[in-house]
Amino acid sequence: MVFKTTEPFFSKAQLEVWEWKQTLAEETQHLTTAEALNYLVEKSQKTVAYLKNQKRLPETTITDPLR
Repeated sequence: MVFKTTEPFFSKAQLEVWEWKQTLAEETQHLTTAEALNYLVEKSQKTVAYLKNQKRLPETTITDPLR
């Protein structure tokens, strides 16, 4: 489900969040809950690494609560 609207009720950022959420739901629908959470943690870590390289963010540690 892709949200497309010209209505002023939703910001571009909110529409993007909904699209990301839908994409993640589709990517993880075949996984168990534990597998889906691990997938999301890994994807988040990759995103943080990418953003650090792009914006030179300070080092942070992401801990995996499932390990």
